Amino acid sequence: MDLDSVVGGFHRGDLVVVAGDSDMASVFASHCVLTAAVKEKVPTGVLSLTASPAWVSLCLLAVHSGESRFTVRQKLTYRPHVRSAAQHLRQLPVLVSSFVGADLSEVEEAGMRLHDHRLVVVEG
Repeated sequence: MDLDSVVGGFHRGDLVVVAGDSDMASVFASHCVLTAAVKEKVPTGVLSLTASPAWVSLCLLAVHSGESRFTVRQKLTYRPHVRSAAQHLRQLPVLVSSFVGADLSEVEEAGMRLHDHRLVVVEG
């Protein structure tokens, strides 16, 4: 099922909540971020409630390179397409912040500071 056809796409001011297990949520969030940043050139923020910026970046790299997180985590980045994906990610308008242990008001405040980011994904 195509999510865009179900929700009519993401639009400015929308709050879209998607629930799932943590692995699927990470993959889905990564796809949303990459679609916005790569295809649409939309400044995107990722606020993670459960993971470090390094872990979120690893998930983004895995999805962007088409490799598994295991492969990327084992530092098998000598593969040209993984290296190329990493270089491309560094140039994207994506900001990743971690809020492990933070209360909701801190996350809300951070989201408000990202007013110039057209998509903010809260992952966790």
